[in-house]
Amino acid sequence: RVRRVARRGLRCRARMLPLLFRRSSRAGSECSPPLLARARAMSRIGMEPVKLPEGASVSFTIVPPPAGNLLNYPMTKRMWMIKPRNTIHDFGECTVVNVTGPKGSVSQKLHSVVQVRLEGDQVVVEPRCGGTSKAGQTMWGTARALVANMVRGVTRGYSRELEFVGVGFRAALDKERLVCKLGVSHDVIYEIPARFAKYVTLAMPTQTQVVVTGVDKQAVHEVAAQIRDMKRPEPYKGKGIRYAGEVIKLKAGKKK
Repeated sequence: RVRRVARRGLRCRARMLPLLFRRSSRAGSECSPPLLARARAMSRIGMEPVKLPEGASVSFTIVPPPAGNLLNYPMTKRMWMIKPRNTIHDFGECTVVNVTGPKGSVSQKLHSVVQVRLEGDQVVVEPRCGGTSKAGQTMWGTARALVANMVRGVTRGYSRELEFVGVGFRAALDKERLVCKLGVSHDVIYEIPARFAKYVTLAMPTQTQVVVTGVDKQAVHEVAAQIRDMKRPEPYKGKGIRYAGEVIKLKAGKKK
């Protein structure tokens, strides 16, 4: 009986082999386009242009290709896995986007595999080489999102509100420093990092509220996260620094 079952299995495999070869030959024929050609230009976020509101302006600065050891620029380990390095596609000229508006100005250097142009009152982001570069497809939507974030930042701005919850938990502004009382024997002092100083401002409507505002989305959210990390909400009573509206899931304490 065991031999009979084994023979049946071998017969089934033998029948399936011609079908597999037939499918593979069809997939590799000249009629069907390659998978990369069928899948390129598929970023729905990247294909949507960024509209410039009234009062906002954008300019571009071309940065020449890097010189020296190209292995350290600007691909990450994940990009290495997605696509091998290509000197033509991945190490060309980079574009620095400068956006100015009523709230201020901000700039961002984009990857060399994408290109940006201005059409009327819209900013269009496209991958280089017609989307044949896998790295260009990967960075297309990201580059468009970065440009959209800059446009929103200089027109409407970004803000993040934090709350101090706990007995005696409060803060005060001393020039550019945030002096916090967080239940320890000394004051905990927070200073805005130098790289974010020109993009972020702190305000305190009350002693237990801190509002972080600025034109750079990354800077605003990173400064707010650093302030929250000074005393994260603990899971039993919820004491600590939390975002406004943040829900803390509390654990049950010991029962007598």
